[in-house]
Amino acid sequence: MKTWYITGASTGLGRCYAEAALDRGDRVVAASIDPENMADYPERYGDRVLVQRLDVTDAEAVRRSFAEAVERFSRIDVCVNNAGYMQCGAVEEMSEEEARRLFDCNFFGTLFVSQQAARHMRENRSGVIVETASLAALDTIAGEGMYGATKHAVRGLCQALRMELEPFGVKVICVCPGPIWTGMAKRAKLCARRIPDYDQNPVMAAERSRWGDPDDHTSDVGDPARCARVLLDAVDRPDPPEQLIFTTFAVDIYRQSAQRRLAEAERWREASAACDIVSEK
Repeated sequence: MKTWYITGASTGLGRCYAEAALDRGDRVVAASIDPENMADYPERYGDRVLVQRLDVTDAEAVRRSFAEAVERFSRIDVCVNNAGYMQCGAVEEMSEEEARRLFDCNFFGTLFVSQQAARHMRENRSGVIVETASLAALDTIAGEGMYGATKHAVRGLCQALRMELEPFGVKVICVCPGPIWTGMAKRAKLCARRIPDYDQNPVMAAERSRWGDPDDHTSDVGDPARCARVLLDAVDRPDPPEQLIFTTFAVDIYRQSAQRRLAEAERWREASAACDIVSEK
């Protein structure tokens, strides 16, 4: 039996993770800013679940939440940073307030939870931390610039955290979901400011059209329940992947992006070499 600590556990992938873990007999601390959406958890799973209201942007609240979780279940074996939201719009359109709020939730919320999990698991010399990045962290498209920036930051944090905790027996997995049928598009925020000029950008125009129809799931290619099963399998392994990409669609985008960037680096290799310090003999 594992004990999970999952943020954003009331909807989407977070809820699928929580239910999958509980259904197989594990214990779960289900944390969310909307605990009313998890009122059914105690009725279905009894004392194997602890429901918490948590705003991950509040570092002190995160500390108290994690402390309560450890007090209740003694230890946390898997910590899943899933809380976050998407905000769409051109980089120029996003206000400072909107950008800071997005980073507060998606990056700093992840940081605060990760720090609590890292201390607990390092001291116990075991555990798995799962950070949620995104396809946008692998290849950010027009209209998702600031959201992609938060997820690039999470991915970078994840890479360093894995190397820092590896000597202590703690594993770190960076999950990068592609478009999953979770209703995330319906909950996505739009920038308050809209600049008509960007409608002439074909990628932006297509994105705006998709944002305007929250019931359009034509681009959603992933099954959240299947994603949950894949994650459970990954955390159970002694050698979990450093990066776990949900959907072949996302893998293909990642491959194309990596190949394009590597090819460009090779084309500019001579210019890169011109920057090297040359020792005179």
